[in-house]
Amino acid sequence: MHRALYCTVEDTLAEIESRNRDGIEQGKVRNVARAHALPLPIDGMVLLLTALGHDRFEVLDLGCGVGRVAAYLIDHGKEYTGLDFARGYLDEARASNSGVPFVCGSMSDIPFPDESFDGVFTCCSLQYTPKMYVGTVLESVRTVLRSRGVFVAMLPYIGVSYEEIIERDDGSQLYHSWWDTSEFEEALDATGFFVANSWVAELDGTSYFLAIKR
Repeated sequence: MHRALYCTVEDTLAEIESRNRDGIEQGKVRNVARAHALPLPIDGMVLLLTALGHDRFEVLDLGCGVGRVAAYLIDHGKEYTGLDFARGYLDEARASNSGVPFVCGSMSDIPFPDESFDGVFTCCSLQYTPKMYVGTVLESVRTVLRSRGVFVAMLPYIGVSYEEIIERDDGSQLYHSWWDTSEFEEALDATGFFVANSWVAELDGTSYFLAIKR
């Protein structure tokens, strides 16, 4: 049973990312198996593909985990790159997707040149960043997007806004933030994105955001 501990964020972003990474690596076998068992986020990927159209190709999967969306996006004509900070996930991603580029790095300092990608996709990864630091991540996303680049973000939604540390049975800890839809829209707007669409899929409790680089 996970225990939710309400917290005030006092650590630096680097410290929180390090703690999250350690927690993921500590439960590597369980986390990899759980990631493979999740259904593909088809609605989010269709949203990305529709917004990109047929003439924009290069896509970054932010917080790619085990690379479970790579094959789908490649099969639909996109040039895929995955980014994650957990080496255990990346090892599994490379084993499952031969020849596909997967890079180890932080969402808050994406290790690619400016304007490298036409689109950035992230599925249920941004919630591990504290709200006070999410602007840093969004600015990093905006920097690697080309003009009018597309950003599609999916976040878990429970109808309330707060932050917590989740402590697992094995002693590992993960920071977690829960976002209200309008709250995340404001964060996107503040970092230079135009929010073209957003909604909550009540069936699975996921919020979707389609944002365009201004």
